[in-house]
Amino acid sequence: MSHAPVRVGILGAGYISAPHLAALARLPEVETVAVCDLSRGRAEALAAQYGVPKTYRDMHEMLANERLDAVHVLTPPEVPERIAAPILGAGADVLLEKPMCETAESSRRLAALAAEKKRHLGVSHNFLFFEPYERLRADVKAGRFGDIDQIDIVWNKELGQVKMGPHAGWLFERPEHVLVEVGPHTFAHLLDLVGDLDRVSVTVGDRTDLPLGREFYRRWEALGWRGTTSVRLRWSFIGGYPEHYIHVRGRSASGYVDFERNTYVMNEHTAQMLALDRFAISARTAQQARGGGGRTLGRYMLGKLGVGEGGKPFPDSIASAVSRFYEGRRHGRLDERLGVRIGIGAVE
Repeated sequence: MSHAPVRVGILGAGYISAPHLAALARLPEVETVAVCDLSRGRAEALAAQYGVPKTYRDMHEMLANERLDAVHVLTPPEVPERIAAPILGAGADVLLEKPMCETAESSRRLAALAAEKKRHLGVSHNFLFFEPYERLRADVKAGRFGDIDQIDIVWNKELGQVKMGPHAGWLFERPEHVLVEVGPHTFAHLLDLVGDLDRVSVTVGDRTDLPLGREFYRRWEALGWRGTTSVRLRWSFIGGYPEHYIHVRGRSASGYVDFERNTYVMNEHTAQMLALDRFAISARTAQQARGGGGRTLGRYMLGKLGVGEGGKPFPDSIASAVSRFYEGRRHGRLDERLGVRIGIGAVE
């Protein structure tokens, strides 16, 4: 027995929309029927690239003309509530790009509306779906690390807009907005691995003065505790060697996810004497890192040759998040990584 395809609309034609459309194209049960953006030209270019039949400049016109089952809201952080609320009201499910909303209060209101309308509301923190992270997560959930002692999550990447602008937009309106834009990736990992913190302290540094009398801090650090687990979160937006990683130290094992190189290394002691144990750990570390790098390169090369899909970690993680959203929608329950608990908590 065949079912009618899930009719999907795309709201927002910025850079993140292309991997969403590519992800939707992988799903046979989904039909993307419209792209909406304030720039008609940008919407038409994106629609032509992915074979989407309709484009709109006005969201309400799209909702009135198309029978949509779901809409991907791919807009800046300051607008999701006022955009997603009418979509939920029109009877469509919503997948939001992170962050869920600009504030925790608006995030809660949106979650309450989705519950009232009995619609699915998902939030895509796509780094939760990177393959190496999923392996770390599975090991943590399985108890392979034992009691967790420490977690470090680091995002050291230059933010080009600090030098190049534009400086008049929402991102630089207040210093903390950078953590509403970038921080949810880190906060989502924290919430997924350990839950809410019992206490936290934050420091900032490396202030730079921007045009229009605005200020920006290029380094942030948060220290917190969840029970006996200590957590350190760090962001550096200056130029330099790019790093994005999670390190988990437990009583029984240590694990390291390197998002830049798409690898996961997990180490635990062997039953050998100390010198042999250290050698075994070193050999296993090298083997795991080489294996992860090899898999990534192999998938990339196969993708270039047109054999199989994917091969690039970032769009692949978005594809996984999108696939899980429609799988959860089909079964009536979203993956907890897409749920409003993490969505609200990351903003809060």
